[in-house]
Amino acid sequence: MSSSTVLTVFAALVASANGLLWLQWGVRKCSFFDFFLLLRRVKRLLRNDADSKRHRRQAYLKEVGVGMLLRKMAANIKPTLDIKIEGDEWTMTSTSSFKTHAVKFKLGQEFDDKTADGRDVLSKFTVENDKLVQKETGKNGGKDSTILRFVEGGNKLSVTCECNGVKSVRTYEKAA
Repeated sequence: MSSSTVLTVFAALVASANGLLWLQWGVRKCSFFDFFLLLRRVKRLLRNDADSKRHRRQAYLKEVGVGMLLRKMAANIKPTLDIKIEGDEWTMTSTSSFKTHAVKFKLGQEFDDKTADGRDVLSKFTVENDKLVQKETGKNGGKDSTILRFVEGGNKLSVTCECNGVKSVRTYEKAA
């Protein structure tokens, strides 16, 4: 298979993922200029997806009452998450270049917590359908939210945050 054929198939895949009709390229050879334009379109498509995820994260943080400056910083941070279980006590530590936040808890027991973004909440962790569920009840007029953590495919941890119908999903890759 020649490199132009690979480019053509790639253009068709981008077309179907984006809903655009780039299928007119068919199986023809394309010039370097066409290849460059295709790469720019793919890059823009990928950037828009990352921007969309960042926007959803900011929308969730706004819904729970986090200020704009902290929302902007938090949306761009890529923390590492470490979960340890010792007996019946769990420790979850989120570490980033901005902040380290650790929370210790026992399943089914409510406790006072201060979130990484500074909100005072009453938290309760449970396990439901192989998912670690955290219910945060806002204090002092704060909003309630639910955070689900579950493993996908054996090597990814998916974290879904929801408050008043506003959802954000963050995925963590398992460290090697």
